[in-house]
Amino acid sequence: MPRFFKEFFEESPVITGQDALHIAKALRMKSGEALTVCDTKGFDYHCRIDTVSPDAVTLKIEQKCKTASEPSVAVTLFVQLLIAVLTKYIKIMYNAIRLYHIKPILCLQINHT
Repeated sequence: MPRFFKEFFEESPVITGQDALHIAKALRMKSGEALTVCDTKGFDYHCRIDTVSPDAVTLKIEQKCKTASEPSVAVTLFVQLLIAVLTKYIKIMYNAIRLYHIKPILCLQINHT
C-alpha cells in the first residue's frame, strides 16, 4: 500500500502538489483505492481515496493507529556549533536514526595553565 507523509492532518485530508500528481499520473490510483498517510506525530492513517485529480486527492480516514516503524525512544542530540561540512553528516544521521531534536549549543573553551 502506498505511503505518503503530511505534516498537518485534518479530519478530511487532502493531498496536493507533487504527491497528488504522483498518485494520479504515476500510480494511476482511482477512487476507492487504499493508501496510508503518515503524520509527524507518530500516527498512520489508513485511508480510501474519495476523489483524485492531478491537483488534489481527497481522502476518507478508515483507521488511525500508532506508527509501528517509529522508535519508542525520543533521542535529542546536543552538538557544539560545527562547520558547514559536518552539518551535512548530522542531517544524514538525523534521518537515519530518527532523532527527536537536534539542539545546537555554544561551548566556551577554557584553557587551564
